[in-house]
Amino acid sequence: MNNSITIISYVGKDPVPYTFTSGKTVVKFSVAVKDFNKPENLLWLEVVAWNGNGEKAGSLITKGREVCVSGKLTLESYTDKNGNTVTKPVILMNSFYLFGKKPAETEIQPVEPEPAQPAVKSRKTVKA
Repeated sequence: MNNSITIISYVGKDPVPYTFTSGKTVVKFSVAVKDFNKPENLLWLEVVAWNGNGEKAGSLITKGREVCVSGKLTLESYTDKNGNTVTKPVILMNSFYLFGKKPAETEIQPVEPEPAQPAVKSRKTVKA
């Protein structure tokens, strides 16, 4: 792939699914990328995930979660309500990885470990 981008960032907005009449689905969410020289400056990128990738992202990704997103960087243009053309960067997601702790509301309770088996004190040697 000639045009690729990979970022590690925090999700700024919960994924929003859209289903078309054709049955295809797309999920959109946003991530914030800090400027290395000026950390107070944030670049918000929209992430778009289609079909199976979108369904998986929609079920696992939540606002505030740290993610690694890989995909293709593109520009999307639209006309706002005032008639102005707005262009914004968009990542067409190919894959993602989750980092960090799960949000508190979806944390799974730890499972109690099974009791340890008693240690073997002696072994019998069998002659062949």
